[in-house]
Amino acid sequence: MIKMPNNPKVVMVNYSNTKPFMFGFENHELANQFDLTLKHPADCAKSFANGEADIALVPVGFLKGRTDYRIITEHCIGCISPVYTVCLLSNAPINEISKIFLDNHSVSSAGLTRILIDEYWRQEVKYETIDVANEQVSIKENEAILMIGDKVFEEEHNYEFKYDLGAVWNEHTNLPFTFAVWIAKKELDIKFDTKLEDILSFGTMNMENVILGLKSDKIDYKTYLNEHISYTLTPLKRKALHFFLSKL
Repeated sequence: MIKMPNNPKVVMVNYSNTKPFMFGFENHELANQFDLTLKHPADCAKSFANGEADIALVPVGFLKGRTDYRIITEHCIGCISPVYTVCLLSNAPINEISKIFLDNHSVSSAGLTRILIDEYWRQEVKYETIDVANEQVSIKENEAILMIGDKVFEEEHNYEFKYDLGAVWNEHTNLPFTFAVWIAKKELDIKFDTKLEDILSFGTMNMENVILGLKSDKIDYKTYLNEHISYTLTPLKRKALHFFLSKL
């Protein structure tokens, strides 16, 4: 795809939950007006912070204390209850866990873990941040590991217990959860807000075609994308976002 000069630089993750967004960038006629790069969630945030990106799909935890952005589009990565791919995995019940390994690709999910451990499970645990994607982690009986994204599909069968943090948050707060939102630099021309919205809407409105193009023996894309991931940034999700940030 040919990129025109001065296209806004866009970063987002290339997880299964962003496949509808990718479909839009790959098929919508306006997509050639953006320069898209794919990165891990934490790296999307870094790219925006250091000025490498004009628009980014960022973990919401990145927004804490920042004023150099505006949320754009009515799209997000969220869930109503179970999200499936943000979870604690362990070989012992959560009440026996004394240490948790946090995925260093996560920003929001790490914060969510700490909040739920403190407020919902009311436990004292130690934390260690690691690169789950590139390090071999062998956890002990009293340890758990936070995994996010497609790694969950690949690794969940290796553990006896799985705690879905989207479902636990919903039970704790009676709110949905917003994991990532689209943000832009304040000085970016607002005409790109509408163009990006059109691209993302095109992707999410063509979910059947998105799913037809995905093949995996580990992922039920139809269930995952339609039932676990919620793409609309509703007023209730915005409320949940601000509530979460207030607790970080």
